[in-house]
Amino acid sequence: VRDHYEYFDFIPRQNLEITREIKTIISGVASQLVLNLPTESLTFFEKIIIYPDYYQSRITNKLHKGEVNPGLRLIVLSWRGIVEGLNRPDDGLNLLLHEFAHALWLENKIMHQEYTLLNPALVVYYEQAASEEVIKMQNDDQHFFRKYALTNKEEFFAVAVENFFERPEGFKNAAPELYQTLVALFRQDLLTS
Repeated sequence: VRDHYEYFDFIPRQNLEITREIKTIISGVASQLVLNLPTESLTFFEKIIIYPDYYQSRITNKLHKGEVNPGLRLIVLSWRGIVEGLNRPDDGLNLLLHEFAHALWLENKIMHQEYTLLNPALVVYYEQAASEEVIKMQNDDQHFFRKYALTNKEEFFAVAVENFFERPEGFKNAAPELYQTLVALFRQDLLTS
């Protein structure tokens, strides 16, 4: 947590005061995600911009809770979105986990020639399991994951990560093969820890 706390450049927007608490919460979730991954994990992204509330994205011109911009090497978050996710710790909606999952996925794709954050063979295995789960989701209105996961592969990964950390038991029951691929990718299993 200390490493992330000291590494990231936390940049406030709209007069938000970035307190030690805010920096610690954000750093803690980043550390939770990459706990057993190589130390280079989440080092491609250098800056974290934090708005007090949802914000108008300069890229999409839509209201956002968070986003990841690999071109500028930054992660953008809304404090309101963070708090909402943390106040409901078992609903599978967590802005920090979601955006850090995007950052990790993109960093792994961008930096794969310099270092490997996620085991390439396990990534292939994950993508196969995810594709099978997408088919199940398309045929099941009551699926464990929210429909937003069907947006694209990147959103599916981010939603899977949210559920992996927030609702591991339900995830394992609903999609055991996919759950086990994330256990292998992240080298951790919250159900046995």
